[in-house]
Parts: sequence; C-alpha cells; structure tokens
Amino acid sequence: MKLEQATAWSLLPILLLAILSVVTVPIYYHSFGPEMYALWFAVQTMTGSFGFMDLGMGVATGRFVGVAIGRGDFSAAREYWASGNVVNLVFLGAMAVAFGLVGSFGGAQWFQAVHFDHPVFLASVWASAAGLFVNYYSQGWQILLQAHLEFRWLSINRSLFSLLTGIGMAGLAWLFHNPFPSILFGVGIGILQLASLMWRAHHRHLMGPSVKYARWVRLREMFTYTGKTFLALISGSVLSSLDRWVLGRVAGATPFVSYNVASNLALRAQGLSVAVMGPVFHESSRGVGGEDIPRLADIYRRSFNLLAPIYILSTLWITFWQVPWLDLWLGPKLATEVSHVLPFLIWAATISAISNISGAQLGALNLVGTGTMIQSISFACSGLLVWAGWQLHGLEGSAAGLLAGRFVLFFQDALIRRKIHVHSLETRLWKMAGAGTLLCWLTHWAGLFWASTGIWPIAVSLFCAGGLGLIGWVTRPNSRLHDSSP
Repeated sequence: MKLEQATAWSLLPILLLAILSVVTVPIYYHSFGPEMYALWFAVQTMTGSFGFMDLGMGVATGRFVGVAIGRGDFSAAREYWASGNVVNLVFLGAMAVAFGLVGSFGGAQWFQAVHFDHPVFLASVWASAAGLFVNYYSQGWQILLQAHLEFRWLSINRSLFSLLTGIGMAGLAWLFHNPFPSILFGVGIGILQLASLMWRAHHRHLMGPSVKYARWVRLREMFTYTGKTFLALISGSVLSSLDRWVLGRVAGATPFVSYNVASNLALRAQGLSVAVMGPVFHESSRGVGGEDIPRLADIYRRSFNLLAPIYILSTLWITFWQVPWLDLWLGPKLATEVSHVLPFLIWAATISAISNISGAQLGALNLVGTGTMIQSISFACSGLLVWAGWQLHGLEGSAAGLLAGRFVLFFQDALIRRKIHVHSLETRLWKMAGAGTLLCWLTHWAGLFWASTGIWPIAVSLFCAGGLGLIGWVTRPNSRLHDSSP
C-alpha cells in the first residue's frame, strides 16, 4: 500500500471522530450546562495528561516489530511483540489505578469545576481510569496491525466503533445530563473493539497475547528506546496539556468551557495529522531497517506536500470566516467567547500538526530523545506564556501565549531535514499562503460590506473555501504551473 493510500485510510476514522466531536458539542453543552461541562473538561484534561499510560512500551514494540519485518525476520517480530505485550499489560493496570488515585485526590483539589458536583467527578474519574486501560491496551494491538500495514482494515474498524461510541455517548448525555453514563458506555464499546483487534491479529498474522514467545533479551533491546519514548510521551501528554491545567486552576467555569471548546476544535484539526504519523513511522522504520536514507527523504517530502497546504489554507479560512459558522454551530453567546481565542489555537495546532511528520521520523531514526527535548521546551514555554497571558489579557492573552510557545517546533523540522538531506520546501507555500490570504481578506470584506448576518456570510465563506481549494490545486507539487521542490 502506498504512503498516500495508507494516510487516507488512517485519516478516515480520525476525520469521522473529529466531525462527531464538532457536531456533538452543542448537545453536550446544552445537556450538561456550563458547570457540569466544565467538570467533564476537567476529567478530560486529566485523562489527556496520562498519555504515558504504557510508559512508551507500545510505540517501542511497534518500532522494533516494524524494523524486524523490514529485515524479513518474522521470528524476531513475534518475539518483540510477545515481550512488549506482557510488560504493557502490567504497566497499564498499575497506571490505571494510579490515575484513579491521582484524579480522586489531586484533581479534586486543583480544578475549580470539581466543586459543582464532587460525587459525579469521582465516579467519572474511576470510569475514565478503566477507559484509559482499555484504550491504551487496544492501542498496542493497533500499532501491531499498523506494523503489518493493515491500514485499510484498521480504518474501517475504528470508523465503525468511533461512530457507535460518539452517537451513544451523546445520546446518554442528553438523557442523563451527567458525564458518568457516557464515559461508562465508551468503556464498554472499547472492550468490544479490543476483542476485534485481538481476533484480527491472531487470525491474519498468528500473533496473540501468548507469553511463550516472550524473551528477556528482546526486552533489553527495547529498554533504551522505551525510556526515550516514555519521556516523549510525558512531554506530549503532561506538558502539552499545561494550558488547560493552568486555566482549570485560575479561570471560572464559563471561560474554561469557552477555551476548551476552541481547544478541542483545534486539537481535532491537529489530530488529523496523526493519520500520516502511523504510515510515516512504520514506513520510515522499514527504511531504517534497510538502511535506505533516500527513502526517508522521499517519505518526508511526500508527507509535507500532502499536509502543509491543507493545514495552511484551512487555517486561513477559519481565521477569516469562523464567526458566522460559530454562530450557526454554538449560538451567539458561546460563539462570541470562542471566536476570541480560536484563531490563536488553530494556528498553534497547524504548527504542531506539520511538525508531527518530523516527530514520526525522529522516532524511526531512534532520535526520540532529541525530539522530546525540543517538544518539552515548546510545551513548557507555552504553559508559562499561557499563565502570563492570562495575567496580562485574560483568555485571549492565554491563547496568544500558547501560539508563541509552538514556534519552537520549527527547530525540530529543520533538524530532521538536515538529517535526511531534504531541501527547503517553503517557496511554494509562501506563494500559496500569500494568494490565500489575499482571497480571504477580499471575500471577508466583501461579505461584511453586503451583510454581516444571515445567509450571505455563509455563502461568501463557501465561495472563499472553493477559491482556496483552487489555489491549493494550482500550486500543488508536480503542477505544470510551478516547479516541484527538489
């Protein structure tokens, strides 16, 4: 399967989940109310901070399995998987209990929203602990299937279960006005999905949870990489959510909800780039196994040419045309509050999304420690600037601080390009971004001139979106109207 095809299949469930998340926000907001919704966001902030649940063993196992397959050593691949899977199971059980304890005591003291309904908060925390165990153990099986390039089957599987989970959780929120039943439902569906992943791995690749292939020597080989991956996960989970931890402490329910609605929208957009990380990581791991550095350069170039134009043009459109769509989506009151911070957060998400390409290749090249250091600096700067921005200019200042901290990620992109000998790819992007900005500015002011409310701004925004799509098509790589980057 080609890289672009694998990316498209990986994108499908993420895109579906993003759409479901956007559609269901008004349902959750009106079902819970600002206070209960803020409470749920507090629980989500904590679960997001436990992205290191498996201590890096899942990603490390996937990397070594992919390299072994690239060498044609399927016996070693089976041993890597069995060894990592046993340890992963133990880690996840211990971390799920740790999450429940930390959330019950630490989270209850930190977040202002918890005081609205403490019993519901505690129940939601322990249900989320079970959900974290199921989801991260399932992630290990997904990584195993990705290492075998099963992107099409995984896409269909994840899409179906995402659809079922999203609809079911929103329906229970509307019925009970309480996040606990929704979380519990998500755990149940997660168990069913885990069973389907295990069946596929055993039926198609003869890999199951058996411990008979586990070897201490394989664990020792993975130990150094696992340690680096663990630090990367700490950076990508705890530090990346510092903005929400800070605001959960200093902001009231209403601004906390407004920021999280905008943040979730930006993070869903950023999450679409994860679709390329799996194919890039596993294809690059095979390239490393075959000592094929030109293949790595080609993977980076194709991934960059795929992601960067989509993100930049989409972010330009959101920056100029967010208001009428937010009004239609959230209603005037919440839309106004969200619109003040969304442009900053969506540009921060764009920078992070494009840097995911270099992040995936750093992992394949066993340079996880370098990537972790750069990302940690970026997230730490963002957290500090979010706090400073709140002190200086409230919620908008916090959002601007988050964006400023993300500029550090440009150093990661420059590093991987130098490492794999990729030349600059930005000349085409500057022309594309300039043309897109001009189109957005002209159509925006034309829309305001004729009417600032009603259907007219929506119609003009759709025209602008079509124009941006045309700009992206004309300036695409291998277009006759420009020279492709080397």
